[in-house]
Amino acid sequence: MEGPLDEFGSISFRLRDGFREHGSDDLEILFADVGYKLSQEVGNRFYLTLDRLDRDLSGGLTKSGMEKRSVAGESAGDPTGLEQTLGVHSAGG
Repeated sequence: MEGPLDEFGSISFRLRDGFREHGSDDLEILFADVGYKLSQEVGNRFYLTLDRLDRDLSGGLTKSGMEKRSVAGESAGDPTGLEQTLGVHSAGG
């Protein structure tokens, strides 16, 4: 660091449209910090973070939708298929 002042900043952006064919998100992040050294022993630092997230997610599964199409309910409860492989059953199921 040269002199009593130092700074750092970064900007991030991510856009996903149609992720898994049912959702999207738009994320923007701005980060900055500024430090000032008053003496060898005394200094201060200020941080600023701003973020904005716009996300569209698919709707929830209704009970009537689950009853009409039971496969949708199973995949929502066990997305990995691990419970079926291990023979695990949930209570009430």
